Amino acid sequence: MLHQRYQKVNGDGMSSPATQVSNEINFATNTVTVNIGSKSFTGKLTGAETGLISDISFKSERSKKADRSIYLDNLVVREYETDSSDTDETAFPKFKSGTYTKDGSTMKYRYYLPENYDSSVSYPVVMFLHGETRKGNDNEKQLYNAQDLFDKVIEQESTNPRVLVAPQCSADNSWTDLSDMIDGVVNDIQNQYSVNSEKIYIAGYSEGTEGCYKVISDNPDKYAGIIAIAGKAMQRRRRQ
Repeated sequence: MLHQRYQKVNGDGMSSPATQVSNEINFATNTVTVNIGSKSFTGKLTGAETGLISDISFKSERSKKADRSIYLDNLVVREYETDSSDTDETAFPKFKSGTYTKDGSTMKYRYYLPENYDSSVSYPVVMFLHGETRKGNDNEKQLYNAQDLFDKVIEQESTNPRVLVAPQCSADNSWTDLSDMIDGVVNDIQNQYSVNSEKIYIAGYSEGTEGCYKVISDNPDKYAGIIAIAGKAMQRRRRQ
């Protein structure tokens, strides 16, 4: 099991005591050491395009005057400690694993149930479709795209609990070709848990946004709303 330890460092942009951040990457061992002020954190490198590391994640608010390449304001560092007995190592231990299968095709997904889940309560659902760089079959890295949104949802759990779902698109596929599978994952959750069918929302980042629009266009009466982040709707072809 992974345990979390939080440390917070406050800064105010370029003025003292702003927190200076640097990192050292060892490609031979696929590890990175992040130096934050006088503190150092080491984790496994998960992707060159991201500031997230499997054993460490960062969440910060930046002031407009900050030099974003060097300084981070109000920085929270979440450090994960792994038990040696843990055989299913994951940076997201509260998210369960699931697999949806249809006509020989499968789609892996991760999902989160409210801490005090009660089968007599019908919960809203928020599904997140990741961007292109999170494709694969590890059923893990898609959660890094969804982390900021999901963290905010979980923070409000005491007053507005929701079921969270994050499927993963395989590397040789596109979200726009998987509308039936995406909708099937939602159905899978509905069949297993108590869900409010009037409050099913779908969110997407980058390529995932295109998938959101495709799913909603195919199922216009099923989804209550869409959260589109850095993406675009599919363009309809004009008739000649």
